[in-house]
Amino acid sequence: GLGNGDITVSSAITKSAGGDATLTLQAHRNITVNADITSTAGKLNLTLSAANNAGSDLGGVQIADGVSLKSNGGNILLGGGGGSKTTSQTNGIGFALNYSNTLPAISIGNLSKILSAGGNITLNGYSSKAAAGNSNTTGIYVQARAVIDSGRYTNPADTSAASGGDINLTGQYVGGAGGNSNKVFGITIDQGNGNNNQQTTISASKTTGSIYVFGSSTYDSLGEYALNMTTNGLAGNIFFNA
Repeated sequence: GLGNGDITVSSAITKSAGGDATLTLQAHRNITVNADITSTAGKLNLTLSAANNAGSDLGGVQIADGVSLKSNGGNILLGGGGGSKTTSQTNGIGFALNYSNTLPAISIGNLSKILSAGGNITLNGYSSKAAAGNSNTTGIYVQARAVIDSGRYTNPADTSAASGGDINLTGQYVGGAGGNSNKVFGITIDQGNGNNNQQTTISASKTTGSIYVFGSSTYDSLGEYALNMTTNGLAGNIFFNA
C-alpha cells in the first residue's frame, strides 16, 4: 500500500470493562503515541512493535511528552521487528530502530509515565545512526521527569509497592566511532530540574521486581558510552528504586 507504514495514536485508548486483554500495535516503520493508553478493568498486555519492514533501517517508538501507558498488571513491551538490522529478541520482543536518521529508536517524553502495576516492562532500542549537530540517536532515550514503574501499590497513596514486575532496558548503538563531540550512547536518561519531586524515576517493587539496564555502544573501542545519565551535578535527580 501507500505510505510509510506508520501508526499514530491520536486519541486516548481506555479499557474500562471485561477481563484480561491484549493490545498489539505493529508498524512497518514508526509508532507515535500522542494520547494515553490505559486499563482500569483487567490486565492489558500492551505491545508496541515498530520496524517490521525487513527492507528498512528505520522504525522507532516515540511516546510524546506527558503521555501515560497504564496496563493495570499487564506486561508492557516497547520494541520492534528489527527491520533490516537485527533479528534478535530479548524479554519477549525484538528491537525498535531509529525513528529517523536523527532520532532515537525509543523515546520516552518529558513527564511521560509507563506504569504496569505488577506487569513486566521491556524497552528494546537499537540505533545504527551516527549523531551530528543537535541530533540524538541513542538506542533508548528516557527524558526528564519521566516515570517507568512496574510496582503494584495496594493504596494509591502508598510510596512503596507491595509487589511488581521486572523492568528491562536494552539499548544498543552499533554505528561508527567518533570523537569528543556527538557522542552516541546505548541508553540516555535525562535528569529533572532540581526541584523536589522533579526527578526522573525508574522503580520496581523491593520484594518481587528487579531493574535490568543493558547498554552498549560502538562509539569508541572501549565501549565507554553504554549508559549516559545527565544529572548536571544535581544529585538525586535520577532515581532508581528496586
